[in-house]
Amino acid sequence: MKFLPRIFTRWTFWAVVAGVLIVYAALGFWLVPRLVRSQLVTTITQDFKREALVGEIKFNPFTFVLEVRDFSILDTDKRPMLQFKGLRAISS
Repeated sequence: MKFLPRIFTRWTFWAVVAGVLIVYAALGFWLVPRLVRSQLVTTITQDFKREALVGEIKFNPFTFVLEVRDFSILDTDKRPMLQFKGLRAISS
């Protein structure tokens, strides 16, 4: 393989690439949904003085798709003022 630079033939290079990819995936699948949930609930509570209920939040860091399920903002009498079963945001 004389056409490739020497760095691409070393196992340490590929180990670093795999490690970066694993960290990126872990942060995307695990950390982003938790941050979205905390920021969403905190912002709605502080800005609108309403309680927000959020079901499941999923984020795919490779396709940049965010899914929110069972979301509702409760009115002062604890009835849903705004709600939806599912929201899918696709970034391209």
